[in-house]
Amino acid sequence: MSKIRMAKAQDQGPKTVVVGISEDVDKLLDWLTISQDSKALKIIPIVGMGGIGKSTLARHLYDHSFVVSHFDVRAWSTVSQNYNVRKILLDLLGCVIGELTDEMLKEEDDQLGLRLHQNLKGRRYLIVLDDVWDTKPWDDARRYFPDDGNDSRIVVTTRETKVANYTSSVDSHHHMNLLKDDSSWKLLHQKVFAPQETCTPELEEVGKRIANNCRGLPLAINVIGGLLSQAKRSPESWEQIAKDKTTKFVLRDSSNCGQQRGFLKRVSDKSPEEAAEIYLKALVDRNLIFIHRQEPKGNVRSYSLHDLLRDLCVRKAHEEKFLLVKEPDGPPRDTLQLRRMSTQDTNISAKQMQHARSFLFTGAASPEILSDVVSEFRLLRVLDILGIKSDQFPEEILQLVNLRYLALSSSETLPSSISRLRILQTLIVQAITSSSWPCAVTPEILDMTQLRHIKFKGTYVWYHDKNRTRSVVQKNLLSLSTIAISQLSDKFFETVRNLKELGIICDSPSSPERDLILPHKLKKLKCSSSDLSFTDVFLSRLIFPSTLKKLTVSSCIILEGHMKKIGELSNLEVLKLQKDHFDSSTWEPTEGEFSRLRFLLLEDLNLVNWIADDSHFHGWSTWLSEVAPILRKSLLVLEKSQHLR
Repeated sequence: MSKIRMAKAQDQGPKTVVVGISEDVDKLLDWLTISQDSKALKIIPIVGMGGIGKSTLARHLYDHSFVVSHFDVRAWSTVSQNYNVRKILLDLLGCVIGELTDEMLKEEDDQLGLRLHQNLKGRRYLIVLDDVWDTKPWDDARRYFPDDGNDSRIVVTTRETKVANYTSSVDSHHHMNLLKDDSSWKLLHQKVFAPQETCTPELEEVGKRIANNCRGLPLAINVIGGLLSQAKRSPESWEQIAKDKTTKFVLRDSSNCGQQRGFLKRVSDKSPEEAAEIYLKALVDRNLIFIHRQEPKGNVRSYSLHDLLRDLCVRKAHEEKFLLVKEPDGPPRDTLQLRRMSTQDTNISAKQMQHARSFLFTGAASPEILSDVVSEFRLLRVLDILGIKSDQFPEEILQLVNLRYLALSSSETLPSSISRLRILQTLIVQAITSSSWPCAVTPEILDMTQLRHIKFKGTYVWYHDKNRTRSVVQKNLLSLSTIAISQLSDKFFETVRNLKELGIICDSPSSPERDLILPHKLKKLKCSSSDLSFTDVFLSRLIFPSTLKKLTVSSCIILEGHMKKIGELSNLEVLKLQKDHFDSSTWEPTEGEFSRLRFLLLEDLNLVNWIADDSHFHGWSTWLSEVAPILRKSLLVLEKSQHLR
């Protein structure tokens, strides 16, 4: 199965501030783009201490116009300390061929490597392996990079000189030096002030002192710059930051990021979810965390944290007895006063964790470990035990009456007694094995009026409420997935009227029996079926709210009127159609439909023709003419450029 990805040029936002590395750039541009006596593949290591700007330099080179025009293909993978060769191969393949099919994702590592080799063969390529800590990742991946004598290049960034020496194919690798004082101040100035903004002499005096205290390390300058940009523009305020209280800021903000870890401070007139977004944005603005993945509209899907800052946070968290990350082979620690613990170790001493409020188990273990956890951790507010596989629902958990967050793996029906956890806010259940059989849930679960998020992963839910005589209005529930509609009463969605995210599945023929009015505040909806033949009336009977922004329809029959109904959704921005069956091989929208659509995915459909122009998809005219020849392929992705908002 093949996939095709089409995307308009994205507005990448503000470019990374690059200061004091012009000589590095010029030198490496020559190494990358000027042909040597030998046209053999060359590996160029960039080596230097953590936070010195190796990744920034590599990214600047990777995106440089000379480099873009010189190489046929470019690919990037961030390796990091806990590397995974499969991730490296998938990263590189994603850059080289675009979207990966489900079949590719199921391939063995060697098959992925061979596929990468075949797609690089005969092409002049540039590969960047960023943040390599050891020689083993290089050994595992090297054989998949062909040497065709066409001036291909591989850049390796690393903190370790031994890695640079091991991988290098040139006379010497490139060492990065710390910034000089004037460059440090220039970088700090650019992080704090807008291009046309001036700095008073009083602030400049303090600012230069702060910059010099960063000892030429760009990462430290960026972090301090983020703090200064949020601080009052006065010498007194800057003097406080000059007294090396950066760690205090890190701890203060990281302690506010856990919405359901019990340490998120309230923000007036904001829900906990909105407050969490405010705190995360503050961390991004201060360069303490970085945006890793964004949706087409700009909503952040995931964040990342630099290794140095993570190490600092963990170290200070240990000192402050804020949390403990316990490794299986790590040294024993005094854990008696700790409130939060994350571990893979099955030999934990529960009696030393009597005061724990948060327990995250990331390893694999038998259910017996729960007895110790429950018997000693009676004050737990957060329990994440997805790694503990249990065929039966662990009844011991019901003793933890203070739980706000529960994530577990189970194949058993959730008992009605789960309603004892009256202040639970988040419930996540992971199916132990992939199965089309649903997990049954008793109506009592919605007696838990504090619930905000319910998610079943790898399965779907039968919620039996048709014969229920009493309905509790769930004012707090914001997200629910995935729930079967066959067992729902006509009044069900009236009891969850504040839902913003919903996943539903059609699990029986001719369901629903009558029109189903979806919650009026709904923003994200996923519709699917357990059997395509069940869905002849499914979409016809769904009444979509005008608030809907993101819609995914999978494994459904799509009749002529369905696309018209979807196209008239005035706020729809993202539409994904996957493995659906159209009753016609031609899709012809009418004028004015999909007026706000920014992202469209068509995958494994039976469409042959798509007749559309700019009156249907405003701002997409340059792409529509190119769609017809590739519509029969397995995947088409269209994404509207952000500057057309």
